[in-house]
Amino acid sequence: MQSGYEFQYLFGPFCLDPKRRMLLRDGERVQLTAKSLETLVALVERAGEAVTKSELLDAVWEHTAVEENSLNQCISAVRKALGERRGQHEYIVTITGVGYRFVAPVIKVDDSNPNETAEPAPEAVPPGASPLRGKTFDLFRKVAAIAALLVLAGAVYGIYGRLSASRKLAKRRSAVILRLKNVSGTPETAWLSTAIAEMLYHELGVPASGALRLTPPEDAMRMERDLPHRRTASETVRDIRGYAGVDYALGGTVTVLSSAAGTPVRVDLYVQDLRSGEVVARASAEGSEGQTFNIVRSLAEQVRPALGAGAAAVSRPSPAPSSTRAMQLYASGIAALRAWDFMQAKDFLVEAVKADPANALCYSALSAAWSDLGYESNAADTAKRAFDLSSPLEELDRLAIEGRYRLATHDWGRAAEIYASIWNLVPESIPDASALLKAYWESGKVEEARRVIARLRALPALRDDPQVDLMEAETVGATFSDFGHIARLAAQAAEKAKRRQMRDVYARARLIQASAMYSAGDVKAAAPAGEEARTLCEELHDWMCVAHSLRVDGNRYLVAGRMQEAQAAYDQALAATRQSGNLAEEPNELNGLGLLHQQTGDLDAADRDFREALRIHQEIRTSAALTRNNYARVLTCAGRLVEAREQATLALAEARASHQIESEAFALMALAELDQIGGDPRNAVVLGKKAVELAMRSGRALAEFETGLALASALAATGQTVAAQSALHTAVADFRPADEDMAFALARARLSRQASDYAEAMQQARAAADRAKAAHAAWYEVEADSVLALTLLRLGRAEEARAAAARAIAIPQTGTRTFSKLDARFAELAARTGGLNRDNLTELAAEARKAGYIELDFEIRLTQAEQAASSGRRAQALRLATALRSEAARRGYGGVAARATRVAANRS
Repeated sequence: MQSGYEFQYLFGPFCLDPKRRMLLRDGERVQLTAKSLETLVALVERAGEAVTKSELLDAVWEHTAVEENSLNQCISAVRKALGERRGQHEYIVTITGVGYRFVAPVIKVDDSNPNETAEPAPEAVPPGASPLRGKTFDLFRKVAAIAALLVLAGAVYGIYGRLSASRKLAKRRSAVILRLKNVSGTPETAWLSTAIAEMLYHELGVPASGALRLTPPEDAMRMERDLPHRRTASETVRDIRGYAGVDYALGGTVTVLSSAAGTPVRVDLYVQDLRSGEVVARASAEGSEGQTFNIVRSLAEQVRPALGAGAAAVSRPSPAPSSTRAMQLYASGIAALRAWDFMQAKDFLVEAVKADPANALCYSALSAAWSDLGYESNAADTAKRAFDLSSPLEELDRLAIEGRYRLATHDWGRAAEIYASIWNLVPESIPDASALLKAYWESGKVEEARRVIARLRALPALRDDPQVDLMEAETVGATFSDFGHIARLAAQAAEKAKRRQMRDVYARARLIQASAMYSAGDVKAAAPAGEEARTLCEELHDWMCVAHSLRVDGNRYLVAGRMQEAQAAYDQALAATRQSGNLAEEPNELNGLGLLHQQTGDLDAADRDFREALRIHQEIRTSAALTRNNYARVLTCAGRLVEAREQATLALAEARASHQIESEAFALMALAELDQIGGDPRNAVVLGKKAVELAMRSGRALAEFETGLALASALAATGQTVAAQSALHTAVADFRPADEDMAFALARARLSRQASDYAEAMQQARAAADRAKAAHAAWYEVEADSVLALTLLRLGRAEEARAAAARAIAIPQTGTRTFSKLDARFAELAARTGGLNRDNLTELAAEARKAGYIELDFEIRLTQAEQAASSGRRAQALRLATALRSEAARRGYGGVAARATRVAANRS
């Protein structure tokens, strides 16, 4: 090792002292061979930079011919000494095919005067990254909307403006490029404003210009949309600085003299210091449209000194489209993307790739447009094409394009590695951090995701950025934590966004807050937050945000039994979704409408809703687990058990394949209900317990409530009355719907009846029937009146029982063989007096068996035994009850077996 080093290097708990040839950890010497130590010195001295293998070999072995394996062994030894486990990149990142980069924050200390600290060495903020498959949860793709916005931004717009971390982050100057005014005012030349601002952002943000931090163009456009128009320049300056948190603003005009030969373009640019309001630099350049890139380079060179930006790289290839026509289409496409006009964006970008079929940037942007429209397969195909074309570009541009490709193809491990490398160089980039978080969520790397959030919060530039709070809320949701915490984070983000006048972020924060409160069971508090979010989203023309807000309202109304309001909310949400052009969102609204139609008794309409939702899933190749689960519920109500089991089984497979834990819970619940109905209640209990366990892991209060009700029913069917009551009360411990909730009252009525507590069963059945009628919930009304009729029959109130059964039969309901109607017919027959019902009951029992409705078959046979006993036909009663007891016990229907035992013992 060479002598004469004047500096020590501090990073983490380590001190590297090249002069004394030692590495210390918390004051204790760490053993390293001489070559390994020299390798570490070579990397640390150029921390934040890519050091090639040849450079390392020259520095450590001084041009001695050695095998590359020697370097690999030294790198491995260094990583071991630093405590890096396999797959971590806390200190050293491998750059495939190039070399290595030291990425930990480094402080350089003057060894001749230890009390003085020299200029900090390059600083980067590393997360860990390695491929690992695991579970995931989509709050808004299930909650929804903020994650899609941030990840999209990271995937497309993060391609430009990669910033170097070669200077201390806190000292870097910052700027925002405002939309350039199109003086010509013609629609044909409007694209130039977007194109020039985009290219200028790229030109000033190249790695060699690491002293400057630029606000991404999509954030600049959002700022323009959010901030109110001010009359005075000083107010405008104040608002821009408060919103963007930057030191400088670049603005200006684009003038096109279309009547002149060659369509000359003139761009006038100014740089304004937002701290003082002073214009500190002006620049001008002109040329033809075909010379736009040269114009931008000239402008960048003129304003670099005022911004403190470094010199541009020499002979650096541009990722921009090669022709004027392609650039025009590309610029128009990304402008439409930023305005949430995804259909128009897709159309522009399809033409852009035709105009320049070898441009990776156009394909990557088109991939984003396809993704926003819900066409995941198309998005993956175009992202792959962009990746294949990206080899001539600089490293960061290549990585950004590959990152989108890996996200689109769900290669979460590789995506995490890529975005970890990018984010180490641009630690203040929220889009890249968001993309990294998504890769971590999808691959189950919870701790790494939390580390990203912690390091974002440590950056001075992001200390008060509400987007960091929203990213943490997304992280909490993706790792199945509590929704109360999510709501608090969203409220915190909303407060920060309001102070900075970030209306778009404020609306999304309130929407996340409303969704989290709803998911946590705080239904009433969710309403005002959701309404405020929707109003603001409408003002901003963010139709996806509007659709999601309306869908949340529809879900809330549906659970509360307010069917007319739910119908209106779902219809409006579907209209907003179609206005946005996002086909992937339509199945969500169709799911809501399908469940609503099921509850209102229109099973034919529900069937159409779910079939259309499944068609869309197939068209865009997305997971249909949620839709299949809900469809299975409708098919079960309609008595189509074979089809219901098929859908639930497919839902279970899809949910497990895509790590959708809540959908997996609901699929198990559906299968449990089918087993209970069809003759295997013991397995229903097993599946029900698994469903409840998964629902609890998901943190979804509504999921816990519904799976808990299903488990309670299965336990009651097996005769475990006490356990059933316990499961019922556990189900509502953290989620109590509105007082008018009929599902809970109906569940209590059934359990009380199975436990022979007929007085309680009658009270709950009446309450459920009244609430269902008020809500126009035909399915619940039929069920409640059927249970009420059977309960009244047990109490010896035959006329009231017959009236309740008649009401159930008269309730309009579509479907050829619905189980609720079979139940109602049974209740009506059982309420008749004398022996008139014997043949009809036998016929109905045969129909139930044919339909696979074993529970009803057993209930009919038990009623026949009880009626025989009450009519004095003891021998017949004993024969019927004994046969039923044996079969019910064998199949696991403990409740039926116990009642049959009482009949056989003449204790009915």
